[in-house]
This record gives sequence, structure tokens and C-alpha cells, in this order.
Amino acid sequence: MWRQSLDLLVWPELSPEEVLVVTITPDYPGSRHTGLVSGLKKFTWYFGSTLCFTTPGDGPRSSPTMLQTHEDTPGPVRQLSFTEILDTSLRVSWAEPEDKNGIVTGYVLWWQVSDKESSRQERSLSNSTLRYQLTGLTSTTAYSLQVAALTAAGRGVVTSSTISTGVPPELPGAPSNLVISNISPRTATLRFRPGSDGKTAISRWIVEGQVVKEDGQGDAWGVVHQEDNRPDADTLEIPNLAPFTQYRFRLRQVNIVGASPMSAPSRLIQTLQAAPDTHPSNLTLLSATQSSLRFSWMPLPESEYNSSPETVGYRLRVWRTDGQGEDRMDDAEGAGETGEATIEGLNPWTQYQVQIQAYNSIGPGPWSNTIAAKTAESVPSGTPMNVSAEAVSSTQILLKWSPLPRAQRNGVILGYKPSYMPAMLIEEKWLPAAAPQHLPSEM
Repeated sequence: MWRQSLDLLVWPELSPEEVLVVTITPDYPGSRHTGLVSGLKKFTWYFGSTLCFTTPGDGPRSSPTMLQTHEDTPGPVRQLSFTEILDTSLRVSWAEPEDKNGIVTGYVLWWQVSDKESSRQERSLSNSTLRYQLTGLTSTTAYSLQVAALTAAGRGVVTSSTISTGVPPELPGAPSNLVISNISPRTATLRFRPGSDGKTAISRWIVEGQVVKEDGQGDAWGVVHQEDNRPDADTLEIPNLAPFTQYRFRLRQVNIVGASPMSAPSRLIQTLQAAPDTHPSNLTLLSATQSSLRFSWMPLPESEYNSSPETVGYRLRVWRTDGQGEDRMDDAEGAGETGEATIEGLNPWTQYQVQIQAYNSIGPGPWSNTIAAKTAESVPSGTPMNVSAEAVSSTQILLKWSPLPRAQRNGVILGYKPSYMPAMLIEEKWLPAAAPQHLPSEM
């Protein structure tokens, strides 16, 4: 006699490989059987299925049913920490519980002077609030803080910590010992020794820069970079600098009271060269001949060369609109000063597309927008093909021919000029004297 039993199979919706199996021995002759699967995760969707098995093996599984475990109180919040600790205020922050066990509906925050229950205060916060600024505290005093998450099932595990407020803050001191390194075309690294923090956290670093001209004259100082929320920094990366430009830098630090005095300026440095960032503007067709096009443009200002002026030039790219032929690249001789150039050797009456770019010793910049230009008309470069003649009367001959190929027209064809003469004159003018036998017999 074969023995028959049931297996209950349960697995998470998102982890079908984590199957839990509970074996049930049926209590016959009952028509319904029950089994309990424990050890499941809270507030989680599961699939459930059953199968019967006998001594020879398992039967087929039933169609899975989806169900969710009940909501429960949440686990503890994570990463409870304190920042901006001042004499009468501080900021407390936390992260969501790892085990939410439901939908987090909010948080509860309590704080009090340690061992002084009468000073206890409480705040109910939304589920999107993960930090809170405590104010009205007493300086140099120890406080106890507690945070718990809430779900519909109730308050979760409480996370506790203690913290002491600080002494009254002061203005910070000026940074010193500025050193510039890792200089590239557009960035540089600034290392420094921080000044005193004024008994509180530094909230911002402000870097000012000064551009220095070749004659040694400096522009006005201006903010080139600032960085927040790095209270212990001693290195800053300065971005968005101009290539091939001389700079000096200075630095100040800021806390909740205010900004420190400026540091002494750094040494003078020069960023490295780079290819131009922009293209010349106002590319314009000045004139056109049968085989050339002349263009003008607005050269780059010297501040956009990104390199030594003597290395800067301009390059024109020309190609036929119909796609025939290859692209042409023409470097404009001395174009850094003139802003004009002529492209020779083009086909008559042909539409071209033209772009311009600036280049220097590092490489080329971007191409400009495309403009269209057309060379002037010229005489046709070919003859009509498939010419035939037919006598239609005693005094008329009908001539027929194929139109001139488009590539040979070199302009707008205004008409055709037939040429004719008596046949005897053809013999005298066009045929070699030694070959009269080739003329038609009736001639």
C-alpha cells in the first residue's frame, strides 16, 4: 500500500529560488487540510502552492496563489548621527530602517537633558523627514536622544544616543600654505592648511581666482569655486578654468558665525593649452567666380585661442551638395589676422556646403554651422550627343539631339546653335583630301 502526503511550498515573489517546504500528513477522511509555514519575512509578498506525493514520487504542483504577510512594527532606524554641533543647537540625522516591516508613516524624536526627565521634548515627523535641527539647547550640556519609526502596526524599535553641545562658536581663522598642483587645461588641485574652525564645523570653502595678463596686470578677484559640507577638507579641486591662462588663487573658510579672512595668494600658475572650444562666427560668402569661392569670418578673440596666438589658424571644409567628389580641407594662410580666404579649383555652377573651424598646436575645435555657396556660370564643357538629321522636304532638314548632360552644362542652357553648310564644302573643309571615297555617293 502506497503512503500519500502533502507538501506546502512557499517562496518570495522576488526570490523564487528561496522555496520553503512544509510536509503535512493528511488527517483522512477530511476534505480540507491545513498547514502552517513559519519563519517568513514580515509584510512581504509570497507565492504558495501544494503538491501530493507518494512513495514513488511527487505529483504536479497546484497553480500558485499570491499572498502577503501582515504588517508589523518596524526595526530600528540606521545611521543615527549628529552634525553642526553648536552651543545652543545641533542637527540629528538618520536613515530608514532596514526592516520596515510595513509602510513607514512617520518618525518620533525625543530628547532631554541626560538624567533630567522633566526636560523631555517630543516631535512627530513625516516619513520623508530624515533629519531635524534641535534649537534652544544649553551650551556644554549632555543630551539623550531617541528616534523610532512608525507603521500602521505601531512604533518600532527605539534607537538611542547621547551628545554634548559645544561652546559658543567664533569666526574661523584664515587658511594658509596654499600649494597648487595637478595643473591641467581646465582644472587644478589646491592644497592648504585650514585655519582654526572657530569651535564649530566649517560649512563652506570659497576659492577666489585672479587672471593675470602677460604684462603682469591682474584682473579683479572673483569666486571661481566653492564647496560645501566638507568640514575636514585640506584639498580642493578647482574646475572650469580657462586653458593657457595665468591665475593666482586665495581661500577663505566659513562656519555658522561667518567667513574667515582671506588667505595669502598662491603662487602664479598657468593652465595648460587645449584645442579651441568654439568656432569662428559669421562665415559669409564674399564673392564667387567660375572656379573659386571667397569667404570671410569673424576670428576668435584671443581669450578663446586656448594656446599661443602664433599657433592658431583656421580651416575650411568644402564639399559638393550633390555628394559627388570628396571633401576638401583648406587651411587659411595667415587667417588669424585677416579672417578671409579663397578656395580655388572648384567646378563651375556647382552648389557647395562650407564649414570653418579654428585649430592650434593641440588640435582642432568644433566645426561651425554649414552655409551653402555656388560658383559662377561658365561655358558648356561638352557637346550635344546623338545628333541626327532627316530631310523632311526639298528645302528643310530636321535635326535631333540629346540634351547636354547636367555635369557639362556649367550654367543655365539658353539655347543651341546648329551649324550647317553644303556637302561639297564639308569635303573641302572637314574631310582629308586623300579620302574622298568616304563621302556619300550622291555627293
